[in-house]
Amino acid sequence: MASHKPEGTSSYHARDLLNQLAEKLALAGISSPRLDANQILQMALSRDETILSHHEIILDTASQKRLDDLMAQRLAGCPVSRLRGYREFYSMNFFLNKDTLDPRPDSEVLVEKAIAAIQDKAFEIADFGTGSGCLLLATLAHCQNAKGIGLDISDTAIEQARKNAAHHRLEDRAQFLASDWDKALAGDRQFDVILSNPPYIPEEDKAHLSPEVTIYDPSRALFAGKTGLDAYQILLPIIAKRLKAGGASFVEIGKDQESDVISIASTVGLRCENMVPDLSGIIRCLHFIHD
Repeated sequence: MASHKPEGTSSYHARDLLNQLAEKLALAGISSPRLDANQILQMALSRDETILSHHEIILDTASQKRLDDLMAQRLAGCPVSRLRGYREFYSMNFFLNKDTLDPRPDSEVLVEKAIAAIQDKAFEIADFGTGSGCLLLATLAHCQNAKGIGLDISDTAIEQARKNAAHHRLEDRAQFLASDWDKALAGDRQFDVILSNPPYIPEEDKAHLSPEVTIYDPSRALFAGKTGLDAYQILLPIIAKRLKAGGASFVEIGKDQESDVISIASTVGLRCENMVPDLSGIIRCLHFIHD
């Protein structure tokens, strides 16, 4: 006996539907059309698991509308992470809002190096420009004896970072403060490890960035003056002041900025111990110690 299909529903082979969605995304110039199609269909169906090609997909009126709305937003440039409200970073989910930068895989090199430096030590960590809290929280999740504080000028970002800390049950070891750089800290407060992913994109590069970045990421977390170095002029003296003797700082940089950032650091007594490439081989993380 044939199964009864409720009125107003449509049935698809998953392979066919995913191919249709991926083709539309590819034509719009989206670089990961197949992956995005699968994730969008998961959201439309309220599923957590990957849609396999042999699945039968039943779309009722509500799920079809969700699918159409999600596709329209993605085709207009909204990243999948913004559609679903979170991004996976260092195998952890971090929820986002309008004032948090969407974490990128390249930033994971900072966490990797920080974990290696801390291991099981009872270190104190500071994260300047914490945003979603991803750098600090991912590090703390792998360093059980460490604790830290994340600072960000945005109250909205700090609110989200606190929620992420609670989500990962790290609120007992992670504190978050709204602060213009280090102004909320006591004058003599120092840390064993300092992390930061500051804004570093030159203003003139804005025209060359995708709408996924310029529309959906907060501008003040991206752009840093004409050369992209303005934030480092503020941040590096703070690191020199706040880093304990024998401590380590891991700072993210943009492509080909290593020479300029190292030069700024040298003027405040910081020495680059190591330059770490990202997944593409671009120098992405500078490891600083006191000279």
